[in-house]
This record gives sequence, C-alpha cells and structure tokens, in this order.
Amino acid sequence: MRSYYKLVFVFSSYAPLFLIAGGKCLFTKGIDPIWGTALLGLGGLGFIVGGGLLLYASKPKERYVQLEDIEAADSEVLIYVLGYLPIIVTAGLDQADQVFSVLATYIVVFSIYILMDKVYVNPLFLAVDFHLYRAFETRGQNKRPVVLISASKNISGNRNLRLKEVSAVGVYYYGS
Repeated sequence: MRSYYKLVFVFSSYAPLFLIAGGKCLFTKGIDPIWGTALLGLGGLGFIVGGGLLLYASKPKERYVQLEDIEAADSEVLIYVLGYLPIIVTAGLDQADQVFSVLATYIVVFSIYILMDKVYVNPLFLAVDFHLYRAFETRGQNKRPVVLISASKNISGNRNLRLKEVSAVGVYYYGS
C-alpha cells in the first residue's frame, strides 16, 4: 500500500486514542491544558481525515472486480482497540516515566501494524457503520490481496462485484 494511504489510515485509526488522551489531559491536575487541547485537535483532525477518505472512496469510477475468499475483518478492529485502550485509560499522564512508557508502547503498536500491513484496521469505519473485508482480486491466474470497505454487512465467498477503486494498490469501496 502506498505511503500516503498508510498514513491516512493509521492517522485516522488513532483518532479515538487522541480524543481519549486529550480528554484525560484536560482533567488531570499538573498537565498544561494545551496538551489536552492539542490532542483533542489531533483526534478531531483524524476523524475529518478518515471521513474524507470515506467520502473520496465513494467518488471514483466503478468497475467490476472478481474477488475470491472474501472474509470479514471487523473483528481485527477490536483487537487493535484493546491493544491501546487499556494503556491510555490506566496511565498517569502527569508523570514523565508513565508518558514515556505509553509513547513507547504506541510506537511499537504503530510499527507492528505498519509492518503487518494492517493499517486498514480502523475503529472509525465501524463507528460510522462501514465494514472491512479482506479478499483476493483475481485476474486470470494472478491473485493479489485487497481490502474492501463497505456499508454492507453480508459479503463473503467468491463474487464479481462492482467496486470503486480507492487506491491502485488494492483498496476498494463497495457501496452495495
């Protein structure tokens, strides 16, 4: 997946984290409110960027794409959120050692998700009732892994779908 798509997906997937951390900073004694405001701003920007991605996804020209082995990937979002939510909720952000530990943990989680190409795992999509699927696009004997973002909850198996290409590297939108 191209770098800028990875950045958009990852940045918007961290939006809930920024909002939680920002709210926590605003209500924690000893932390300058500017940090809370900045994190809330980043969270809001993440939602706008993610929403922009969904709006952009619905615009491109449609074409038929043969997909095989379509399977839901929504459950991966829960694993992702559970990987970062307890840490920010329990950490004391007014102590430097706690802040360092939290940041180090998020850098590791961030790096793993980039390396595993799981950047499409995004809680924002589920929050606005979009669903994620993994599949293989087939062209003759060639197969490539793709990601499908859809408002539909019932896609599985092998299908020839009319899709909108969000990215030439295998991200599609299915409006059902």
